[in-house]
Order: sequence, then C-alpha cells, then structure tokens
Amino acid sequence: MNRNMYNTRNVVAATAAVFLVLAGSGMTKGDTTDQPTISLAPQQLNVLPGDTVQVDAFITNVQDIGTYQLCLIGKASDGQVLTLSTMAINKTHKTFLFGSEQVVEAIDQKGKRLAVITFGQGVDVAADEQRYLATFTFEVPKDAKGSLQFVVDQGQETMLLHGSGEKMTYGVGAAVSIQVVGDTKIRAIKRDRSTR
Repeated sequence: MNRNMYNTRNVVAATAAVFLVLAGSGMTKGDTTDQPTISLAPQQLNVLPGDTVQVDAFITNVQDIGTYQLCLIGKASDGQVLTLSTMAINKTHKTFLFGSEQVVEAIDQKGKRLAVITFGQGVDVAADEQRYLATFTFEVPKDAKGSLQFVVDQGQETMLLHGSGEKMTYGVGAAVSIQVVGDTKIRAIKRDRSTR
C-alpha cells in the first residue's frame, strides 16, 4: 500500500474517532476560579447588519490538556440564534494551544462543533496566560439591531480532556457582546481612527 494513502487513511480514521470519543465523554462544569477557563474575544466591536463577525476562543489555567471540543452560540438582542458560517483552527496563531505539535482536527458543521487532539504530550497553561483554541464566524442577520451576544455552549458539545483521556471540569468567561451599527456610524468610527 502506498505510504501516503496509508497516512491519509489513518488521519481520516483518527478524525472520525475524535467525535466518537468525545461524544461519550461527559464534561463536568464548575464554578471555582482554580479550574480551566474558556473565554471569548470578538475580532470586531461593531458590525453592520448582513455582515459576518468572528469570535476567537481561548483557554487559561489548565494542566495536561490533550483534547478539546468547542461549540459557541451567538444570539441577536431579539433572541434570534445566529447562523454559524464557519469554524477554523488557526494552527499558525502565535498562541495556539498545541503550538507546533502534530494534531488531528475535526469540524462538524452540522453539529456546530470542532475538536482537536494532539499526538504530543498534554499541555499546561498558566493562570496568567491565554492560549488560542479556535475562531468561529457567524452571519449577522440583515435586520439585526442592538447587540449580538456570544457564549460557550456548556452542554455536551464543549469538553476538555487530559492527555490521558480523562475528563476535566471547566469554567467559562463572561459572554461577549458586539454592537450592530448603521453604515453612517461605521464610517464615523473609521474616520475617527484615521485621524489619530
């Protein structure tokens, strides 16, 4: 068998196994501050109706993490759930959790979740350090007004596992908000920035 074909089959099998393994791994959530915390950071603070918005996920204060699976929820101020356009893991991000370690990533667009498993050792992240996990892109409704809010889904779709495969408790940071503004306000913001 061709070595490339063998490697490709292994990667496909490992990717398929990611969600199967995580599907059966219940995740415990806690409220203390001495546990891993997943937090969100929007790439924009203001957005136009009908545009897209990107939200990055980060983790801090974790020991021996070998796998993570994430799901984010976005809602408009009227309660409308935002459509998730894409999910991506930027492995070249300067603070990517697993750095240059070899990883298998799996993206389940229908399930609105992504997962990453490292082939290396579990990773530690200090309490005063943030490491990048993924970027989620949402569509902003054309009739959106007010603000958009983004949170980590704390159901079975978000989970963290030690390098040994054991589940870990985790906490989440506060929801993040992005203001939906009209075209005139965006132009004024850009004009203000250019005069600084």
